[in-house]
Amino acid sequence: MRKYLILTGKLLKSGLGDMTASGNSKKKKRRLSGAAVWLILLVCLLPMIGLLYQAGAGAYDLLAPMGQEGVALDFAFFAGSIMSFVLGFPMIISVFYMTGDVEKLLYMPLYPWQIVGAKFTISLLYTYLTSLYFLCPFLVGYGAASGAGVLYWIFMVIAVLAVPVMPLVYSAIISMIIMRVFKRVKNKDFLSIISVLVSIVFAFGLSSAMSGMEEMEGEALAALLMQGRNSLMGIMNGIFPSLRFLGRSITEGDFLSMLIFLVITAAAVVVFFLIAQRLYFAGAMGMRETTARRKGISDKESRKISRRKSARQAYVQKELRLLVRTPIYFMNCAMLVFLWPLFVIIPVGIQLAREGGLGDLGMIFGLIDFRSGTACALVLFVGLCVSLISGVFNYVAGTSISREGKNFAFMKAIPVPYRTQLLAKLLSGVYIGVAGTTLYCVILQLILIIGFGLPAWTLIPTVIGGVAANMIQSLLQFFMDLFHPKLSWESEQQAVKQNMNVVVAMFLSMAAGFGLAFLIFWLYGTVRMPVAAFSALVCAGLVLIAAVLYAGVMAYGVRRIRTME
Repeated sequence: MRKYLILTGKLLKSGLGDMTASGNSKKKKRRLSGAAVWLILLVCLLPMIGLLYQAGAGAYDLLAPMGQEGVALDFAFFAGSIMSFVLGFPMIISVFYMTGDVEKLLYMPLYPWQIVGAKFTISLLYTYLTSLYFLCPFLVGYGAASGAGVLYWIFMVIAVLAVPVMPLVYSAIISMIIMRVFKRVKNKDFLSIISVLVSIVFAFGLSSAMSGMEEMEGEALAALLMQGRNSLMGIMNGIFPSLRFLGRSITEGDFLSMLIFLVITAAAVVVFFLIAQRLYFAGAMGMRETTARRKGISDKESRKISRRKSARQAYVQKELRLLVRTPIYFMNCAMLVFLWPLFVIIPVGIQLAREGGLGDLGMIFGLIDFRSGTACALVLFVGLCVSLISGVFNYVAGTSISREGKNFAFMKAIPVPYRTQLLAKLLSGVYIGVAGTTLYCVILQLILIIGFGLPAWTLIPTVIGGVAANMIQSLLQFFMDLFHPKLSWESEQQAVKQNMNVVVAMFLSMAAGFGLAFLIFWLYGTVRMPVAAFSALVCAGLVLIAAVLYAGVMAYGVRRIRTME
């Protein structure tokens, strides 16, 4: 136990405790203090915290008259558990296997459970950053509306701290099994991709299973509600059976149920440690090793490879290859740009297919006159909003300086102008955004053009507006990373997942995206002009904003790189 505590403290000191560190320690005046960053983040989150508080209070007021107030807690705990699992699965893979300290720890006189226990504790602390934000406001609102006593608040604190444990245990056990089964896979990056795909498949499968509740007949659901005594509690807790005891303990003030919940949670941790004793070392050995294929190339291929390129083009290729070949970078900075539309399209498609609504949807689209100005304006506005708001999923440019880390001196050593290097880093983020979200918008618009008669000219403002929107979002995030880069890190995970610049840039991008979308909507209702002319005006405005931001950020970036050490 002593070695576990020491190791946990060391990992905590080198990991979570350095979330706001910067590599430019000599420029104290230019650093944003950790307290200031957290204060800005808290201010940005206040509206959502208020909504969650109101949701908790409103859920109690709605369900208490039917004796079903416990359903609100069940939903909250279940949603928090699912969120911890989905977010924790790739994090467990990276913390347990992909960090640079794995090989060093394996040679130390430590048992597997001590290493795994310390890394599990670190992962749990990371998870608290999201679970506390989600659960606490909801539970506080519920408790305030119910006039809960002291026992509720004590149990609430225990629940918030214990709920993420079981999902992380599931994630850790599955990850160790995956790493052991695919031990002989030469491409270690493949294992990280598998971890993400498993979590996505799990989330979609769970969503499909839970949607079965929506198909319950209204009379049956009403009868179940009228039974009282929280008869719906436990319906969703088959995956996490301990939650039914947690919900009962809080709603009824039952000490025995809380004790059972804690015992089940502790037993799951013990089982996890026993499994780790057998599987962890076998899966972690050789994780930092790399392999290369020996392949002969022809003279034609050799000339193609050695063909001269511009410095900017070569630098962009370097940035994109590093992004794709480093799983942690790709998963945290770029992958959501390609996946988030699927999170919307696939569930909606499954639901429509289950209800037989695909034909009805096509019939409704067939009744709409997409040649009209209103329909064209709506399609263009939706596409532009998607391009503006989707910047919150693209952190390629927003971490491009931080990802250099200790290799930052490389930027000053190579004979390439700073402006060229900065432009290449910026373009790598723009390319990812355009290849992801903007491409989705173009594909969906082509479907409307071919199948429903939408004018073909609408593609022009969609492409121009999408590129300009991605440029604006990338420039805003790029500026944040230039202003306060995180160059002091020991693993790739710290560079992106423990970088508060990403969080601040996310809310900055969100504010800019929603602000520009609202401004465009307001102008369309105020300025009376044809849709084509208005689209051209909007595109020109976005291009102008992007040009002004580009000139300012690039000028600042060159000065900033020169003064950084």
